[in-house]
Amino acid sequence: MLRLFTYYLVLTIITVIGGTGAAIVGLFNPYSSIIHGFIMRTWSKIIVRVTDTTVTINGLDHIKPEQSYLVVCNHQSNMDIPVLVANLPLLVTFIAKKELFKIPFFGWGLKGAGMIKVDRSNTKQAIESLKNAEKNIINNKLSVIAFPEGTRSKDGEIHPFKKGPFILAMNTGIPILPVSLKGTFNILPRNRLILKKGNVRLQVHEPIDVRSYSFEDRFKLIKRVHTIISESFYGSAQTV
Repeated sequence: MLRLFTYYLVLTIITVIGGTGAAIVGLFNPYSSIIHGFIMRTWSKIIVRVTDTTVTINGLDHIKPEQSYLVVCNHQSNMDIPVLVANLPLLVTFIAKKELFKIPFFGWGLKGAGMIKVDRSNTKQAIESLKNAEKNIINNKLSVIAFPEGTRSKDGEIHPFKKGPFILAMNTGIPILPVSLKGTFNILPRNRLILKKGNVRLQVHEPIDVRSYSFEDRFKLIKRVHTIISESFYGSAQTV
C-alpha cells in the first residue's frame, strides 16, 4: 500500500509539473522536441523508476531515429505509455481518446503537445481528426504511438484491433512499427488498486512498409500486425 501511495503521489507531482510545462511550451510550438523529447521522456523514466519496473528490450536495431513510424502496440495497463516513451529512441505523439483531455494538468499537457484527439463514439469525427493530424506528423517527423485495441485489456489478453491507426499509416505512407509488451498488466492491472514490482519485455519488430497495401487490403494489414504482436506475446499466432 505504501508503494501504491508513493506512486500516485509522485505521479501527481510530475504530471502537474510536466503538464504545465507542456501547456506553456505548446503555446509557442506544440511539436517542440522539448515536449516530445525532454518532458515526456523524463515523466516516463520517473514513473518506470518509482514503480521499480525492470524493462528488457529487444529489436531496437529495427528503429531508425530519423524515421517517423506508426508504433502499434498491445495495451495492457497504464504502465504501457511510460515504458514505451522511456525506451523508444523516438519523438512521439499519441492517439488519445477525447475524455483524457478533460483531466486537469494531464489533459492540458495533451492539448499543449498537439496530441491527436479522437471521439471513439463518433467514427466519422475520429477519422477526420486523424486526417487533420497527418500533415503535422509528417512535417515534424514525429512517430505516433497507437493502441488499436482502443482501451486497456481487462483480462491481460490481446483483443481485436480497430482500423483507424492503420488507415492513418496508409494515408501518410508512414511505416508501421509493431511492438509487443508483456508484463505491464501484472504491475498495474486495470481498475484494481494494486502496484507490483515487475519485469517487462518490450519487443520491437521489423517495420512494415504500408505502401504495398491498398485501402481494400486494410484488413490483411491489420491481421498481419495483430499476428506479429500475438506471436511474440503468446508464443504462437492468435486470430483476430
